[in-house]
Amino acid sequence: MKIIAISGSLRKASFNTKLLELVKAQAAGHDVEIVSLAGIPLYDQDVEDAGMPESVTALSAKIREADALYIATPEYNFSTSGVLKNAIDWLSRDREPSMPLGGKVVALAGTSAGMSGTSNAQAHLRHTLALLGCDMVTNPQVLVAANYEAMVEPSDMLKDLIGKQLGAMAKRVQMAQG
Repeated sequence: MKIIAISGSLRKASFNTKLLELVKAQAAGHDVEIVSLAGIPLYDQDVEDAGMPESVTALSAKIREADALYIATPEYNFSTSGVLKNAIDWLSRDREPSMPLGGKVVALAGTSAGMSGTSNAQAHLRHTLALLGCDMVTNPQVLVAANYEAMVEPSDMLKDLIGKQLGAMAKRVQMAQG
């Protein structure tokens, strides 16, 4: 299974990017490519009318070619990050030859310093992506609270949970491919 993994944080030492690195390490037999959202401009229809930005078309192409999408989101003010929402807005506008998110198997994860472990951000993101036609993997959920401690030395329980989520993704991809 080819998975494109996106962090909703641009910070170099992002715990959500570290979470994706853990996902990649746990994804035995799967090809996981971590892709940055750096360089994607703020959505502006005037920019779109002048031509889809290369950073957006490159991301769209990677997602279209992948079997699944794995997103790790931080939680900013009880929702997802602006950079991630902006990327999704751009992806929803790129419809040539088809919308890259339509029908894509998607799993969410996230880590935050608070005790909710990005549950609010994931709920908002899940709602948006489902409305865009994504096939959302909802069980199990990966919600990592107290991120510093959890990501410095990831527990076996977290690794097992990620493995189960990847297994659920693989099953959904197999079903979609018939």
